[in-house]
Amino acid sequence: MLCGIGLGFTDLTRIGVLLVALPLLSGLLMRRHDLRFSLERTALPGRIQVDEQSRVTLGIENAGGAASPLLMAEEQLDYALGDRPRFVVPRLRRGDRQEVHYSVRSHVRGRHRLGPLGVRLRDPFGLSTRVAAISGSSDILVLPRIVPLGGGQPLFDGTHAVVEQRAAFRGNARLAVALNRLW
Repeated sequence: MLCGIGLGFTDLTRIGVLLVALPLLSGLLMRRHDLRFSLERTALPGRIQVDEQSRVTLGIENAGGAASPLLMAEEQLDYALGDRPRFVVPRLRRGDRQEVHYSVRSHVRGRHRLGPLGVRLRDPFGLSTRVAAISGSSDILVLPRIVPLGGGQPLFDGTHAVVEQRAAFRGNARLAVALNRLW
């Protein structure tokens, strides 16, 4: 801008003014948006077995005084639950609500955290980015896989005859004799 003024080139001066005004305009646009949201998170089912899926529903409501801009959102998840889901939250008027669904699956048992939700706002010129986290998290419990056992009979039912019979049947004659002496 100074070179344009000093050399008398009006076009160069206009470009310089634009380059100085653009970051200021970008900063003003970013500050005018009020990023206040309320979040409701539900995981159904809340308890799953290893390698089962759970469907998570995020209810995002604009709690700010004005309409929200278009936002990029990313859910923070434990590493064991897979990739972090990313989605676009459309422009929401005051009090409007948007629901987003995604699925999680874990190969590791334990209690895993869902959340918080991070939102990112960029200005139209791509010069600045504003990042905010919508507080709130919930947990999902991953249990070990249940393996049904065979339908066999119990080894001991209170009488020593059953134990002797089973030991003899399996070819453990010495064990059968030893058990007989104990009884």
